[in-house]
Amino acid sequence: MGFQPIAYKGLETGDREYTSHVLHAGQVTLVLTSPLNPGETKINQFLTQYGDAVYDVAFSVENAQATYEYAISQGAKSVSLPRAFKDEEAIGFCRCYAGVRYSH
Repeated sequence: MGFQPIAYKGLETGDREYTSHVLHAGQVTLVLTSPLNPGETKINQFLTQYGDAVYDVAFSVENAQATYEYAISQGAKSVSLPRAFKDEEAIGFCRCYAGVRYSH
């Protein structure tokens, strides 16, 4: 069983900067995003440096703070400290290798 489209954002939905397709299979959700225009955006800078590649890998974890601290202790470089969102969920970003981010 392959990935199924579950969401889309682009010109048709009012976004003039990016188009994103969200695909889901089992416990995996992918968001494929492309810039619609050339320019100095994070995505264009990443594409210029690395070509078509993975920019961010995200995992659902029980404790984002503990996971973040463990990743840093194992050599990951911090992109941002974990921060809380609604319902006490949190997200943190670490840079793992070659510009790829790890979100938790």
